[in-house]
Amino acid sequence: MTRRLPAVLGGLLLALGLLGPVQAATPNVGQHVHVEVASHPADGFPIPKAPWTFQVTVRLHDFPAKVQSIRIDDYSTTRATLKFDGQGGRPAAPGPCVDCAITFPWTIDFGAWKTGRHELRWHAQSSDSDPATAGTQRQFTTSRAHVCIGSCSPNLSGRATPFNGGGSWYTGVDYSTLYMLSAETQIRPGGTLVFRGQQSDMIACAYLNPNFHALDHGIPLGPNNGCYPKGSAKRTLVIPASAQVGDMLVLVAHDGFNAGVFQMRLGDGSPRPVTFYGFQSWWAKGGLVIP
Repeated sequence: MTRRLPAVLGGLLLALGLLGPVQAATPNVGQHVHVEVASHPADGFPIPKAPWTFQVTVRLHDFPAKVQSIRIDDYSTTRATLKFDGQGGRPAAPGPCVDCAITFPWTIDFGAWKTGRHELRWHAQSSDSDPATAGTQRQFTTSRAHVCIGSCSPNLSGRATPFNGGGSWYTGVDYSTLYMLSAETQIRPGGTLVFRGQQSDMIACAYLNPNFHALDHGIPLGPNNGCYPKGSAKRTLVIPASAQVGDMLVLVAHDGFNAGVFQMRLGDGSPRPVTFYGFQSWWAKGGLVIP
């Protein structure tokens, strides 16, 4: 049985377990975009002031427009943009499509960046300026991933350690993001997870190994099927000791109209200098289906 979140009230009722069942979604469960980074430096592990190659996948589902580019911001300052134009070895723009993806290496030259701890924001962006998709809702992924360039000092991001996460941005709606406030060494079987959403009018959810596209929600973490009302409140829970290294932790911020997702894999508790991060941006058309 599934419940859909078409509006803010629906999201809040869902969190309280008061929303009745509706018809199940198809395996492609609404307009959204993934950004998956398989080789991301972990916070606390300085990398050289030199070029660094990220392995990136941009994946679309039920998407009515093209994703024209991906960019990295240093907090709010854009540092690098890769246009998907199919020229010079660059990928062609994915979409519109029901299910499609592009995977590519992307080298960022950190040589000219200031020494210290930076907050990276990953934005895979669609735009209503595309004449082929005029009027399409503009949206992009975002992140709060940190990288230490040369050293973790000074802390140029201004964020307390630890701090991680990501989610979505939408025209006229603003952000829907998850903040993970626990050390990455705690993202393990039996570890303590601390997280919260950005806005006050949302629910925040935590799962292990969901596959939302197939209506498989994995293992909910915590009460209310893994979802907490007033998602901006800080939540603390213990990841089941029965979980396995490599399992996927998925955190969802949902305001009843759109959703942002942050994901990473469980480790064994030892420090990982390089890790996997995933960021997802869900728009209301179709909607993110959760229990």
